[in-house]
Amino acid sequence: MKRLLLFACTWLFLLVLMGCPDKTQPADGAGPSASSADKTTLSPVASAGPTVGDPSSALPVTLTIVYGSEKKTWLEEQAQRFVSTHPTTTSGKAIKIDARAMGSGEALQAILSGEVKAHVFSPASSAYVALLNRAWLTQPGHTSPLSPTGESVVLSPLVIATWKPMAEALGWPKKALGWKDLIAVSKNPKGWAAHGHPEWGPFKLGHTNPELSNSGLLSVVAEAYAGAKKTRGLAASDLSTKALRDFVAGIEKTIVHYGKSTGFFADKMLERGPTYLSAAVLYENLVIESYGKKNDAPFPVVAIYPVEGTFWSDHPYAVLDAPWVGSDERDVAQKFLAFLKAKPQQERALALGFRPADTTIPMDSPIDAAHGVDPKQPQTLLEVPDV
Repeated sequence: MKRLLLFACTWLFLLVLMGCPDKTQPADGAGPSASSADKTTLSPVASAGPTVGDPSSALPVTLTIVYGSEKKTWLEEQAQRFVSTHPTTTSGKAIKIDARAMGSGEALQAILSGEVKAHVFSPASSAYVALLNRAWLTQPGHTSPLSPTGESVVLSPLVIATWKPMAEALGWPKKALGWKDLIAVSKNPKGWAAHGHPEWGPFKLGHTNPELSNSGLLSVVAEAYAGAKKTRGLAASDLSTKALRDFVAGIEKTIVHYGKSTGFFADKMLERGPTYLSAAVLYENLVIESYGKKNDAPFPVVAIYPVEGTFWSDHPYAVLDAPWVGSDERDVAQKFLAFLKAKPQQERALALGFRPADTTIPMDSPIDAAHGVDPKQPQTLLEVPDV
């Protein structure tokens, strides 16, 4: 009788358990939506349609992507579009996409620490692929690189974004501006008053933390190149010269805030206006994106392409050679890459302010003066230094 009672209770418990929804897991297509300035933002988990074959033997495959936050709007939109086509793996399993927006350096650290078991790494610049591999190979037992070079999915140059009236006060757009012009304003005791605008106060610059974000890292490297009066071949020996160190220090002394990731940093600049920042190092696409956002900023923002030179952010999409990346994840990663590089998705990237990786797509609006940018720029490109 005791055994019979125990069996009945156990069976009743299982029936109740099977009938209760799991409140700890989001429904397909509706995951957490935490998004605040300078915090990692997790995208909603996007899921594919019905599985093919026996559902019990064809569990969904989730592809985890960590990527630079500046392409958040485009990438998450495309992830939703991709799964809405009900794709499946070659073996017939349903597909989910878990896309996580982070600063490029923050994403690198999350992968190395094991915090995120990413299948795809898509930082803003391939410079971070080299940095990830170097850090990975210094760990015990790692004898081969973690990440291949990857393929660019979109492009965007690094720019100094400033308020249009401030740029005009410095001679823009007739005069090609650069780091030296910003230093001149910052060193002048009168600040913006020397240019007829005392209400703007001193010159204030912002860029992201160079240990956490690609734009912050490349900002400091660009400053070093400008101080060395070079466009390529920056060497460690250059960094010890007083002239270069003084030049970089002159710029960095104007920094009032370091952000965690470029996309969130751009939002903060627009939210708090010109009294908070005179200029910020951003990507061209974020300048363009600002024209479509509702904000209380008193002026539009324009892009300055430093006359001393700047970098392309090539946004690689790299499928990691990691133990946790199985054949199914690799299969899904390649399918999603092909989707991102297809013409409709590339044209959408252009509409959002990126320069398409597909060079057959003609450059058109919004890469234009009406959105504060110049399609003929940048004229001078800098070489990414050796890792």
